[in-house]
Amino acid sequence: GGGETTEPSSSSPPPPLVQGESMTALCRIRHLQPLFGCDVIWDRINARYIVKFHKPIRAVTPGQVVAIYVGKSGLICLGGGPIWDRGLSYHERGLDLPDLDQLHPSGNNDLSLGNKYK
Repeated sequence: GGGETTEPSSSSPPPPLVQGESMTALCRIRHLQPLFGCDVIWDRINARYIVKFHKPIRAVTPGQVVAIYVGKSGLICLGGGPIWDRGLSYHERGLDLPDLDQLHPSGNNDLSLGNKYK
């Protein structure tokens, strides 16, 4: 996963982010996509969040919306916003794709990964 950036949906970031710390959360970028782990960082200079995925995510595209969730006994949606930028893809880095078990599934409706995640 790269460093995807999104504009904030509210005027005040959560306290850990204001204090310059990262925050572990769950997020998704596609409808019906399983939630996946990420770290959220507040970029004060550009007034944007940086979302770093714990596993590589396929086809992250500027214009998509990332939704960010937290919670252990029940999920709370902190918000979300449009993705403005993304990290380099494996192709752009000149790397081979990882094995399928290292990629996060794109969603229940993504048949491009075969039957691995059904």
